[in-house]
Amino acid sequence: MKPMRPGCLIVALRPKLGLALTQSWPVADLSIDGDLYRPVGPEWSGFYDWLRDGSGALLGVRYNATEATRFILDRSKTLDYAEVGSYDDVAIFFTPSRAFDPDQSADQDLLYDQVFVSDSGRDIAICFATDNLADSQLEALASGLWENLRCSVSYPQRTRS
Repeated sequence: MKPMRPGCLIVALRPKLGLALTQSWPVADLSIDGDLYRPVGPEWSGFYDWLRDGSGALLGVRYNATEATRFILDRSKTLDYAEVGSYDDVAIFFTPSRAFDPDQSADQDLLYDQVFVSDSGRDIAICFATDNLADSQLEALASGLWENLRCSVSYPQRTRS
């Protein structure tokens, strides 16, 4: 039996980039290093593009903030792995390379990009649906050089109809 394909990438915006893959989305809340994070705003809070180089290798993700999530832009300005753009967007890089190919980086995904804030209000995480990533890109995420987060995730209870 083939293992279940990860459905969601958690990106913790901390001094050192932290990533984790989870099995599905949406996420009700999450805990990272024992700190509880709760959702802010809607499950879809802006579109996002997966940033790829000319060969299709995944370099990062560009998140386009909405009015409710614009605070992410200010927080990202001090992060070495992030670049705040001119259009209420932030590029979050998973690799040292930042030379992405615009033609391969225009997904404008609208699936799921829930923003979470820790109960302390100091820390932010964004969960991105990974449905449109290739298996090789998911494998690269699973074996990268960033801090692997110690996190647990709870999912909304589904009701039967």
